[in-house]
Amino acid sequence: VDTSVAYVGNKYNALPWKDFVDIKLDARNLMEADVKSALTDLDWFGKVNALYAGKQVETEMAVAAKVIASKPVKYPVAK
Repeated sequence: VDTSVAYVGNKYNALPWKDFVDIKLDARNLMEADVKSALTDLDWFGKVNALYAGKQVETEMAVAAKVIASKPVKYPVAK
């Protein structure tokens, strides 16, 4: 039995959230470090970096749209 495997609702979930975020962070750091490494000469590196940056902007815009569209929180106030 592999204790590192996570199950959610009796469905196999290959990566726990923490591991997924760690991998994404490592990938982003690798892409940002392209000026300090030998990866700058690879033809696919710029494409992956541009794709990731585009997806990051899309996500930021989607979150901003949801925040703007949400109703303000109203707290009950005693009179």
